[in-house]
Amino acid sequence: MMLSRGAQPAWMELLKQNIPDVKREKLFALGSSLGYIGDALLPFIIGPILDTYLEAWRYIFPAAALLSMLSIVMQVRLPVLNGPSVESKKSSKSQIKQH
Repeated sequence: MMLSRGAQPAWMELLKQNIPDVKREKLFALGSSLGYIGDALLPFIIGPILDTYLEAWRYIFPAAALLSMLSIVMQVRLPVLNGPSVESKKSSKSQIKQH
């Protein structure tokens, strides 16, 4: 949870655009609570596995990476309101190249 602090403003902006106020506050509180609970319990779950099977880290780390990348898929599917259009992005890139 500590390492995800930098991503929270982006998630909050996406949630603000797509979810009403009261529901958004409850959803963010629930997500934060589950994050802290998961961070507290995960060492007790993974620790015995790593103690028993010495090479288990070879499978746990790639599984954790794939699970983390799942959030990117979920974030890409959220609609972004009032975002810059594709044409304005192209024009800004062409302006940068001219300078």
